[in-house]
Amino acid sequence: MAHGNRKYNFKNIVEEYKEVGSTTELAKKYGCIRQTVEYNLRKLGIDTAKGYKEWDGIVSDFNNGLSIKELSEKHKLSKNRISAKLRELGIKQTHDNKPLNMPLGLGRHGERLVLSILDGAIDMNVDNCNARGYDIMFNKAKIDVKTSSLKISKSTGKNGSWGFETQSTNCDYYILVGLDHKKRTKKIFLIPFNEIKQKAVKISAGISKWDIFFVKETDLKRKIKEVQ
Repeated sequence: MAHGNRKYNFKNIVEEYKEVGSTTELAKKYGCIRQTVEYNLRKLGIDTAKGYKEWDGIVSDFNNGLSIKELSEKHKLSKNRISAKLRELGIKQTHDNKPLNMPLGLGRHGERLVLSILDGAIDMNVDNCNARGYDIMFNKAKIDVKTSSLKISKSTGKNGSWGFETQSTNCDYYILVGLDHKKRTKKIFLIPFNEIKQKAVKISAGISKWDIFFVKETDLKRKIKEVQ
């Protein structure tokens, strides 16, 4: 790999790129990093994103569960570029940049649970609005759904507790879904965005100060309409 101020002869780089179709292969030929090849192609008006030949591999990796961050690190491309290209290819993502057809993780499990309760709600993931930072739109309310399995330790006692990340900057409400160890819903909390000041919330499965926001599944739809 070349370093320092070494100069390269990129006189025929456009023709070579059109023939090879891969900045990676050209970088190997020139003995430089791929970014150098891309930079020089862009200077000559060539959009390397459109001709990038490794997208099949990136799409395959994405569908196999790699996050945008992991794809960026593996393929040495920016996260924004990868995410934009996936959208261009019609590949829908969750707002956390995960494939919609992945086996259900906790997060997607909770989102689908809430969607099944809130008849008429809009699934923002399916609508490919991954940059919005919330999962569901219902009755004009932006809702970020967080899901956690019950964790039992010496510090939490026999009741156990749930832990939720609450870092959204663009929602009206959090719906926190607490599951038991078999993924059965144990408690649901509907909490206004401005009631949570910290980046993470820990809720005891026993008595908790957050219980004032506890809501039954059958009452969730009505409660959201009441506070709107």
